[in-house]
Amino acid sequence: MTTNVIANRMYNLYHTNKYRQAFKELYDTNILSVLYSGQTQTITNGKFNLLEKLKEFKKQVDVIHNHKIFEPIVNNNHFILAMEVDVTMKGKKRKKVKEIGVYEVKNGKIIKEEFFSSMAYN
Repeated sequence: MTTNVIANRMYNLYHTNKYRQAFKELYDTNILSVLYSGQTQTITNGKFNLLEKLKEFKKQVDVIHNHKIFEPIVNNNHFILAMEVDVTMKGKKRKKVKEIGVYEVKNGKIIKEEFFSSMAYN
């Protein structure tokens, strides 16, 4: 798959809340995931670990009030997705979080993702 095809597939899956399917279908086994939130940087290596991280995150969510995902911007083997989430985490106050995801594609799979977040979820 080309970067453009992957970017649009990711957009469509995320837009319909099919994050897990996106991971399984589009991500390389050895994906590198980096989340930047304020002064904090969290690194996750591998598709299995990333899926486990998603499961743990979902356990911490009380309510997702609204989410938006914006159409991808593609440039060679990278693409960007911007997202906004209005969420209440368990035991926390409601927050509106903005993120930019930068994805790198190689051999038809996403090999790296970097998220730049407006604030931490927790």
